Amino acid sequence: MPKEEFVAAIVDLAKGGPDFVRRTLENEDAALVGDYAGSEGGECVRPGRRTPQDISFWDGRGATDNGPGGLGTERSTSWIPRAYARYPLQGPVMRALILIVVGAGTMFASSQQTAPTVDEWEVPFKMDSAGVLYDEFPSTRQEATRPRDPYVHPDGRVFFCGQAGNYIASLDPATGEFVRYELPDGTYPHNLIIDEDGIVWYAGNRDSHIGRLDPETGEVTKIVMPDPDVRDPHTLTWDKNGDIWFTAQFSNFVGKLTVATLEVQLIEVPTERARPYGIVMGASGLRPWIVLFGTNKLATIDPETMELTEFVLPRPETRPRRIAMTTDGHVWYVDFAGGMLGRFDPETEGVREWATPGGPESRPYALMNDDKDRLWFFEGKRGVPVQMVGFDATTQKFIGSTPLESGPGTVRHVYFHQPTNAIYFGADANTVGRATLPPVRVLVP
Repeated sequence: MPKEEFVAAIVDLAKGGPDFVRRTLENEDAALVGDYAGSEGGECVRPGRRTPQDISFWDGRGATDNGPGGLGTERSTSWIPRAYARYPLQGPVMRALILIVVGAGTMFASSQQTAPTVDEWEVPFKMDSAGVLYDEFPSTRQEATRPRDPYVHPDGRVFFCGQAGNYIASLDPATGEFVRYELPDGTYPHNLIIDEDGIVWYAGNRDSHIGRLDPETGEVTKIVMPDPDVRDPHTLTWDKNGDIWFTAQFSNFVGKLTVATLEVQLIEVPTERARPYGIVMGASGLRPWIVLFGTNKLATIDPETMELTEFVLPRPETRPRRIAMTTDGHVWYVDFAGGMLGRFDPETEGVREWATPGGPESRPYALMNDDKDRLWFFEGKRGVPVQMVGFDATTQKFIGSTPLESGPGTVRHVYFHQPTNAIYFGADANTVGRATLPPVRVLVP
């Protein structure tokens, strides 16, 4: 094999970084290693062929490997692959070349794990101490209107709730233009979702209703809760039939709104003060899963019987606040009280948790998965900028933390928009934001 091809092979391997090398060398059918691993005669063996003498390692001190394709003992001073030790270019010079190229490749690979690209727009609405709303930028946090829970309209505009300001508004990311829509007095919208026709549905959090807003006309239709005890519709989500499931936190109910008939069904949570909060649809698109923020429990509802079942999480102090679902059917939650990310397996009822990068006081809140089974959540630790944290559910590793330029505060709920590969959020710092997600590195030997 020409020397330049061999060096190119090392560079290709190096670019993958330590995890790629580890995966490659542990794979008994790894074509890259099989192709470029030198044999006794210095020739290349065919792809997939691996033998102990062909695949050896060097760590600078001669530590032995853990069998063919092993990574050496814990005594090894580095992870540098020693798969090419028998190639004719072996020796101090080649070893130095491998060390330099692979070390540089590690830094290159690390740099390729790019962070989300975050854009934020300041919301130009403020309210005075009497609650009067103005089309002006607020000068203090007290004047901000708590923009939150954005959702992308079919035409590309981003709609969001101005919870404290009692309005819904839209942002055109292309122009930065905002448009505000008036709501009935006392609504204080908490969350909204948009149907495929562009109609906005919102949770009237202080007025016991779900609202329907037509952005073309500004007309609002109120669907009042059939039980007056259900005072605070909280978070809405679509099922695959186009109907709306929702939580009512302090009322302690979960509900379903059948859009065609505007009929509302209500299910009371049996645990007192359970505080049903975040909600997501399961793999079937019909069964909702809910976090019970006042407890250490999750819940689900059988859409056929409307029976609610609770599941107890292992740590009594857990307080799950938001929830997501990956394609393998696992339910994910953030523990707001303890700074943990958790995974619940509905089949086995097993639970696994990971401490968040910000630690036990990180206050993880908004949580959403993208279409690549990466989870994104926002830490709101007091006194520091909000951190957007990524976690790969497949590799079960954190993939970075990005501070928001708007600084400290809270991000309460977010939305993933597949066409733009972006997470949209509202922040208490009076901004609406878009985090364009990095691509997944596909390493093809």
